[in-house]
Amino acid sequence: METFIVRVWVPVAVKPRRDDLALHGVVEHVGSQRSRTFHSDAELLRFVHDCLGEDRVDPAGPLP
Repeated sequence: METFIVRVWVPVAVKPRRDDLALHGVVEHVGSQRSRTFHSDAELLRFVHDCLGEDRVDPAGPLP
């Protein structure tokens, strides 16, 4: 089992713009203690896939 700690936040704005609704946060892979900030769901998933290694990546193809 692989463990990740993910802290997610959405910036607060009086009138949120579409860009403000994107995921922002920090993710840490507990086993390796690698961490990274992310500014989209694609960046978060790319980090998780990188930590899991090529043999565990989704066979549907690479992330955008």
